Amino acid sequence: YGRVKGGEGEVAGRVREFREMTRRYERMGFFESDYGFYHRKAAVLVALFAAAVTCVLGSDRLSVHALGGVLMALFWQQIAFVGHDVGHNAITHDRHKDWWIGIVVGNLLAGVSMGWWKKNHNTHHVVCNSCEHDPDIQHLPFFAVNPRLFLKPLFSTYYNRIVPVDHLTHLILRHQHLLYYPVMFFARINLYIQSWLHALGVGSAHAQWNRRERQWSALFLAGFALWLSALLAALPSWTSRLVFLALSHGLAGILHVQITLSHFSMPTYCGMPYNSEDDDFLQTQLNGSLDIDCPEWFDWFHGGLQFQVEHHLWPRISRHNLRKVRPELRAFCARHGLRYNEVGFYEANAMVYRKLQETARSAKSLDELFRDSFDMRG
Repeated sequence: YGRVKGGEGEVAGRVREFREMTRRYERMGFFESDYGFYHRKAAVLVALFAAAVTCVLGSDRLSVHALGGVLMALFWQQIAFVGHDVGHNAITHDRHKDWWIGIVVGNLLAGVSMGWWKKNHNTHHVVCNSCEHDPDIQHLPFFAVNPRLFLKPLFSTYYNRIVPVDHLTHLILRHQHLLYYPVMFFARINLYIQSWLHALGVGSAHAQWNRRERQWSALFLAGFALWLSALLAALPSWTSRLVFLALSHGLAGILHVQITLSHFSMPTYCGMPYNSEDDDFLQTQLNGSLDIDCPEWFDWFHGGLQFQVEHHLWPRISRHNLRKVRPELRAFCARHGLRYNEVGFYEANAMVYRKLQETARSAKSLDELFRDSFDMRG
C-alpha cells in the first residue's frame, strides 16, 4: 500500500487514510457475511434449478424445453456469483469450508473448476490489466484490448509461454468488435475446456497445482457432465436437446459480458505494477476497474460484479456490503485526485465496443497478410 519506513512511517497520506478506512470497515462488520442473504440466494438457486428440470421432465413441448434452457442459463449466471464470493473466501472465511462449497457450486453444478478459477482470478487481482501478467485480458485469438498483445511476441507469465499470433488471429482481431457478442454466446465452452485442462494438469499453468485438489476437481466436473447428460437424454428429440443446450449456454453468456465490461475498456499497461506512487495498489486497481451504475433493486442481476472498483480494493468485503462503501470511496477519490470510474450498463457496453474497434485497427488487413505471405515466399 505504500513505502514504509519504521513501521507506519512515511506513507502517502492517501494510503494512510485508505488503511484507516479498511480498519473501520472491519470494525463495522463489512467483511462478515450475512448468512440470511446466502440462505435466500440458495432458495432462489434451488427454485431455478428445479424449474429448469421440471421444464425438461414435465412436458413434451419444445417451447417448454426452451424455457427450461433459459432458466438453466439464469441458474448458471446466478450460481457463478456465489462461486465468485466463495472463491474469495468471502462466505464462511474459512478456506477449507469455502473450498468445498466452491467445488460444489462451481465444479458440480456449473461445470467450472473452482481451482482453475481461483488461480486465474487471483492473478488478475494482483496484476489487473497487465498485458504480460493478467490472464483475464489474454484472450487471443478472439480478443485483444491492447495492440501490444499481438503486434510483437508477448510472453505470458501466467501461461509460461509466448502467446501465439498468426494470420488467422489478425483476421479475427480485425473484426473483434463485431464478433464480441457472438463469441460471448459460445464463451462457456472455453470455461469447460480450461476447467478440464486444469483438472488434468495439462500445461505448466496447471501442472504444479495441488494434485489431490485436481483429482477432486476432475471427479466433480465428471459429476456435472453426468447430470447434464442425463437431463439432455430425458428430452424427447434432438431438436429439443439442441435448443436447450443453445439457450442454456448462449444466454449464460451474459455473465461473460458482465465480467469483461469492468476491465476491457480500462487502461492497460506493460510490465509489473507497484513500482512507485504513480502505480501503487490504489492507482493500479482504480485505473483498471469500472463500476456499473445500477439501481439497488437490480443488484441481483449483476451479483456484485457491478462494484468492481470497491471489490478490487477490498476483495473480501461481502457482496451485500459493497454498495455501502461506495459513497465514502467516491469522496476519498475526489479528495486525493484519484480516478473513480463509473458508467451505466449500456454505456459500459459501448465503451467495450469502442475499445475493441480501436484495437482492431492495429490488426493486419487481409491485403497486408497476403503481402506478408508473398514476401515470405520470395
